[in-house]
Amino acid sequence: MAITAIGVDDGVVRKSEAAALVGAAMISVLIFPLLALRLRARESDVTPHLPQAPATEAW
Repeated sequence: MAITAIGVDDGVVRKSEAAALVGAAMISVLIFPLLALRLRARESDVTPHLPQAPATEAW
């Protein structure tokens, strides 16, 4: 957000472009973690569970 403010102040970036950049950043911060969690959950449902080694008794 700060870089867009600097760009607007310097006249390099228009306010509408700065708003679009900030909006896209906010969406990516919200969407990508949720998407990753959903993909991770789906992957764990598909992955077969490996058999565990039998527990040994302590003497």
